[in-house]
Amino acid sequence: AHTVPEIFQQGEENIEEKGIPSQGEAQKESNIEHWDGVEIQAEQSNLIYATGKEYSIDGSTITFKGTDSLKEWKDNVKIGLKDLRDGKVKTKGGEIIQAHRGIYDSIRAVYDPLFKSKIRKLVDKGEPINITGHSRGGMMGTLIALLISEDFPNVKWGDVNMFSTPHMGNQALYDAIKERGIPLQYIGALDDPVFHLKIPNMGDIEQRIYLEELEDGFTKIHRRPTMKENDLNFKTLKEIKQGIRNKERHSIKYVKKLLKIAKSKKDKEL
Repeated sequence: AHTVPEIFQQGEENIEEKGIPSQGEAQKESNIEHWDGVEIQAEQSNLIYATGKEYSIDGSTITFKGTDSLKEWKDNVKIGLKDLRDGKVKTKGGEIIQAHRGIYDSIRAVYDPLFKSKIRKLVDKGEPINITGHSRGGMMGTLIALLISEDFPNVKWGDVNMFSTPHMGNQALYDAIKERGIPLQYIGALDDPVFHLKIPNMGDIEQRIYLEELEDGFTKIHRRPTMKENDLNFKTLKEIKQGIRNKERHSIKYVKKLLKIAKSKKDKEL
């Protein structure tokens, strides 16, 4: 049997107090859209690790890999928030959009004239753009999707799925993603603490989906809010460190396994 962080082992009443709906309430809201696209993108997010590249563009699909170097780790720990384009990127209500400082710095090296010229060709052809990534790659993909929507308002979207991706922006960032019609889904394992990681002032996306491996071999799907900011105390941070050491739960291969089981039995009544 797998272990679940203590926050999920509490009784129904305590779970609700922490802002996490009970199992039954969460199950009523659960949903994964475009199963085939999700499976394909999980495999793409897995395969890119073998290329040694930070990202790849294959046709109309952009894939970002997770952390794989010391430099990337250093970028990951720059967790403060930074205004996009000096505060010029905003929601419809005028709120300034902020993103993870280290990821935003990394994106600026990727989102160069050559990259944008490739995007322009896809937009001009009317081809739907697909974006995916695992962990750090999911943060990169999220921000790239937002910048594309800013620079190419007529863009058409295909599948936009990120796996095992922690929070990486303020609420305005996620509100803008919804306003602009970016069909973003975050998908990860319920017992992957990295997937829950959230520092103060960071927001969340509605379509954050948790896959739980049950003892009977079934995968249960939940869509529920993450831990509140004030729940990230020392004990939870310790659990996060333990989760990072347990690479299996955070790996894209583990998520692929849960997705495969969930899809094969998704019609089963829970």
